[in-house]
Amino acid sequence: MIHRLRAMGPLEIARRVSLRVSDRWRWKITAAEASLVARRGHLHRLVSRPLFAEESLAGQADLECCREVIDTAREIVAGRIPLFGRLLDCGPAVDWFEDPLGSGNAAGKKRLPAWSERYGQVGFDVRSIWELNRLQFVTVLARAWQLTGDEDFSRAAVNYLISWHEANPYGRTINWTNALEVALRSLSIVTALNCLRKARACRGRRFRQAMARLLFLHAEYVEGHLSSPSSGFNHLAGETAALAVLGSALPTMPQARKWFATGSGRFNRLIGELILEDGGGLEGSLHYLALVCRLAVFSDLVCGRLGRKFLGGPARERLRSAYEFLAEATDGGGSISELGDSDDSWLPGPAPSDSRRRYGAGLNLLWLAQDGQELLHEFSPDPDSLWLFGGERARGKAAPAQRVKPSAVRRFDSSGHYVLRPSAEVYLRFECGHWGDGRTWGHAHADRLSFSLFVAGRPIFIDPGTGFYLSDRAFREYFRSTPAHNTLAVDGDSQSDALAAFLWGDPIESYLTTLEEEPDRIVIEGEQTGYRHGCRWRMGVVHRRRITAWREIPRLEIEDGVQTIVSHEVCLNFHLHPSCEIAAGGGETEPVQILSGPVRLKLVPDGRLVTSLHRGQEEPRLGWYSPAFRQAVPTYQIRCRTGTDSDLTLHTTIEWEAT
Repeated sequence: MIHRLRAMGPLEIARRVSLRVSDRWRWKITAAEASLVARRGHLHRLVSRPLFAEESLAGQADLECCREVIDTAREIVAGRIPLFGRLLDCGPAVDWFEDPLGSGNAAGKKRLPAWSERYGQVGFDVRSIWELNRLQFVTVLARAWQLTGDEDFSRAAVNYLISWHEANPYGRTINWTNALEVALRSLSIVTALNCLRKARACRGRRFRQAMARLLFLHAEYVEGHLSSPSSGFNHLAGETAALAVLGSALPTMPQARKWFATGSGRFNRLIGELILEDGGGLEGSLHYLALVCRLAVFSDLVCGRLGRKFLGGPARERLRSAYEFLAEATDGGGSISELGDSDDSWLPGPAPSDSRRRYGAGLNLLWLAQDGQELLHEFSPDPDSLWLFGGERARGKAAPAQRVKPSAVRRFDSSGHYVLRPSAEVYLRFECGHWGDGRTWGHAHADRLSFSLFVAGRPIFIDPGTGFYLSDRAFREYFRSTPAHNTLAVDGDSQSDALAAFLWGDPIESYLTTLEEEPDRIVIEGEQTGYRHGCRWRMGVVHRRRITAWREIPRLEIEDGVQTIVSHEVCLNFHLHPSCEIAAGGGETEPVQILSGPVRLKLVPDGRLVTSLHRGQEEPRLGWYSPAFRQAVPTYQIRCRTGTDSDLTLHTTIEWEAT
């Protein structure tokens, strides 16, 4: 607790306490004001014009691309709701306080601990409950009605909105305890109401008054509970973006100008912090960088079509840089190895089930939003790009565009990531440098000097993902630890001390020392000094890693140097994608033969290392991969260990062939 309070600082602590005290009387005043506001027809602008392009899709090809929207909407009408990339049976009458994944029920719970690290103590996974209450699935119903005119979809959407409104009186349920959740839900409601503006079920005066009241309450809550510095970042981005959208969509409401000015002003300042100069993310997370970019593009489009300018010139330049970074960090959307935390947050609808589709759709929006931007990824229209930009613009812009040939080396020094392509079939990403937000490092993983490797488009050595936040603390600690990444761990510990679910003890310092392009090879080297921090016997350990990627020879050479004067166990970890199998080897001194489709690899550790294979192990937890949030599947983890009490240099070779 003391570490979290120290990260907050006295001003933030005072603000949180004052909000707790003032909320007890503010709820009643705001609710009374909302009842008066609701009677004045404030939804007129929101329901008088189309904000999205679904009504002008360009022909049968676009409609077929959106077929998934209609199919998913039918599932929702039947009570099966898409959450975290899968359909979950929530029944004909949704319980808004039940975790769809079974951790418990939050009915009657009105408050939560003051910061998210303690949410796990309440006895259920509030993150999963909040995912349901973002109401993003309602936008699927609204879009399906636009595409088909089927009143079953519009009635179901209206019924869900009314049900939520009646079950969640302002300030009296757990769904009014987090400003980001309120903000994302407000974007869902705005989107659904605009799509349903011509539906019979949406035209009733009482329904529109109820929705005006609900949106007013959402805006007032977000404006009064903007995230504090230690928990801001992507949270604050979502909150300020929602404020700007609400201020644009509801211009006749009393505080609308203030909402828009606060939201747009703070978002434009924030995006210059969250997106670093080279396009990488401040938080050390690939997913949250993509989420911030998606928030920016979506909010800019909606505000623009409502007559308001949301993004300024500097913010647009950062989005251009972010597009380049995300395209390189995912090899154009085709080679996904996560970096830092990912909880599959999305907007305005539910997240796609596959990570390649998520990042591909995000790259589509970023590219379509930028004029004159070179195409750096494989563009294929997705339902969101057609919906937001229109089929004519999306397909028209993509038709003459050719993807720019990627460079053999791309360096992102500000954000600490490096991409190597020694040949056409090899993609390698190396993590070294900037690490996290500089206050709690809450969404960063202890992964310095780790690498990801794809061969012939096949994922081989990858980041294991995130898995869980609060519902399984053991998995939370495993997935973000150093032993769960493709780097060297000392005594089985991480490069920094994990003090809480979203709090590290010290920064992990790492530096790039060499990056050389030669005719026959590319050499990259970095140094990591994270183990120097803290009162630990391992302090003073320095890890240096040098990777040589040959251009003509299908081989990587990895040299790991350890500097120490105290006895330690050092362990090299290699995490395979679940699609990989162990074909042979894996004994204590044997090379490991790896098979992934047509690609065959051989991992040859240093002769002084003892090798062991682990897959789906519980104690200690080893050999797991998370394909999506709140999912964990077994995969192979190769561990190569030895002890040392002096300086040590280890040599590992990876060779492959693709048939």
